Amino acid sequence: FNAANERAVAKFLKGEITFTDIYRIIENSMDAHAVIPDPDVLTILAVEKEVYARIDQP
Repeated sequence: FNAANERAVAKFLKGEITFTDIYRIIENSMDAHAVIPDPDVLTILAVEKEVYARIDQP
């Protein structure tokens, strides 16, 4: 959630998306990933990278 929120808000502040797009981006990001019980730091960073890449796709 946090990675999607950070990227969506950054895109909004740059004028790339509307305010209401933030919710859609976060929801789509959450739907695209399964819960990982007790992830280690490397797993968290990998998921964060995947979320950023998904959001940054044209």
